[in-house]
Amino acid sequence: MPKDLWAYLRPERPALACGGAALLVSTFSNAFAPRAMGRVVDAYAARRRDGGAALRRELAATGLVFACGALASGVRTACFAGACQGALRRLRADAYRACLVRRRGAHDAAAAADAVDADARTAARFLTESLQNGLRYASSVVNGGARLVLLSPNLCLELLVALPVGAGLVRAASRGVSRRGDAAERAERDAVALARDRLRPEAFDVVRCAGAEAVEHRRFAGLLARAEAAGRAHGVARGCLMGSLDAVGKLTVLGVVFRGGARVERGDMTGGDLLAFALYAAYAALGLAGLARVALGDRKAFRRAEERLLAALDAAGADGAAAAAEAAEAAAPDPEEAAVALDGVDVAYAGRGDLALRGVSLRAAAGRVTGIVGASGAGKSTLLRCCAGLVAPAAGAVRVCGVDVHGGDAARVAAVRRTLASHVQQGAPLLAHGPRLLDAVAYLGLGAPVDVERARGAVAACAGPVSESVGGLEGGVGRDAGDLSGGQKNRVALARALYRAGARVLLLDEPTAALDGPGEAAALDGALGAARRRGCAVLLVAHSRAAISRCDDVVVLERGRLVERGAYGALAADPSSRLNALLE
Repeated sequence: MPKDLWAYLRPERPALACGGAALLVSTFSNAFAPRAMGRVVDAYAARRRDGGAALRRELAATGLVFACGALASGVRTACFAGACQGALRRLRADAYRACLVRRRGAHDAAAAADAVDADARTAARFLTESLQNGLRYASSVVNGGARLVLLSPNLCLELLVALPVGAGLVRAASRGVSRRGDAAERAERDAVALARDRLRPEAFDVVRCAGAEAVEHRRFAGLLARAEAAGRAHGVARGCLMGSLDAVGKLTVLGVVFRGGARVERGDMTGGDLLAFALYAAYAALGLAGLARVALGDRKAFRRAEERLLAALDAAGADGAAAAAEAAEAAAPDPEEAAVALDGVDVAYAGRGDLALRGVSLRAAAGRVTGIVGASGAGKSTLLRCCAGLVAPAAGAVRVCGVDVHGGDAARVAAVRRTLASHVQQGAPLLAHGPRLLDAVAYLGLGAPVDVERARGAVAACAGPVSESVGGLEGGVGRDAGDLSGGQKNRVALARALYRAGARVLLLDEPTAALDGPGEAAALDGALGAARRRGCAVLLVAHSRAAISRCDDVVVLERGRLVERGAYGALAADPSSRLNALLE
């Protein structure tokens, strides 16, 4: 990860070089403009002697100076705006990726969204537009201040006559900026909306458990590319506006010079004094105001944004998860080791005095369904989240498919998430890349071409009623299945877990909580039957006897401890078992 944010500007060196050259041209234009205007004043005073020939020449030369300055101002603004958009795209993409691959325990959704959105924008704009503006302001202060030392402050009243002109030109340019600005804002909102949605805790867990970091990153990168194009167009429009303002401002100053011509003729003041005061005082005042804004406002905001961004990027780099996600396919574990093993696992949450799990040891064999039962707060969901790698144990080891999901090789852990494990959480959102039922079911395909037959089989096993209600796999279910009821989402979540062809471990956290009795029985029979036929190891958290009765083995948790285990039939037949007490 970069030690500073300047690395994101290096690919924009051509735009920065062009903008820097334009900055130099506009600086020289501003410095030369007073001399050109002084010559106009002198020519104006001598117009009766030569018939105005010198005045015409000087006006032409001055117009050329103004034109060069206006063009350079527009080019400068457009180039630096384009460089800003390019750096912003890369920085936001890396920040979003860092948020996706960070360990869950270190994840703060609000801070992550701010890093992707506001902090990245603040940093990119400071490194491009604010710094070039600072140089421009400093030039104005130096040039104007050096001259003002020699002039009388009593002439400040002369500035009142320097009123803006050319409102029509500026208004037309402003409309173009407004239109393109709205388009750029809409494109940015689309990208930010996706980032905020996927970085919500519930959606974040789904992405991580699905191993979909790379797919989500590609989708976000596509939105960023559109936002970059709209932002560059906005920058060009702003460049046109800045060029117009530059020309109007200088023409206004030229008007000041002509208005003072009469006073120069009367000998009240020299043309040079009037010219110097009108120009350099304005340059110095504007430059000081701009420098104060950059130094006191923009720089502080940049430092805060830089600190947060580098912290997020460094934390992700320390995890080593970014490289792991890229290397996952090459480091895939052996699917024959499809089992879950916990050895002496303790889990502690910050701010809680007691342990959520205490010394839990458990084996879930391939081809068997292990039910997890316990009162609310007993640690059932924590156990599944620990198996999914979302909660790190304070002690002990957790192995899924033979891989230590917390202390093992990061690439193999990523491979487990991408290929061998499916996690269904209670109330988790159904992320999708489209509005169809097929899109919701095939999310775990991670961007691969959709296998319609596999999706149809998964839906038939668990979500047949949903398919019928929406008109089949092509039926609409809304963005991220938002149009479905809670029970329908439960069924689709089970179908999605089964869609992953290589899944050897299913982690099911109350997957049928929103279904009625017959619906729960049908969905579980379909899902667990398909899992057994595949030889999957299943961990099922449930509260109902209807669900637990479909398990081969059962473990009972009490205040984080595993207090009972055995075959369901044996425990159900024992009237003194804790299982029966909980399921009454």
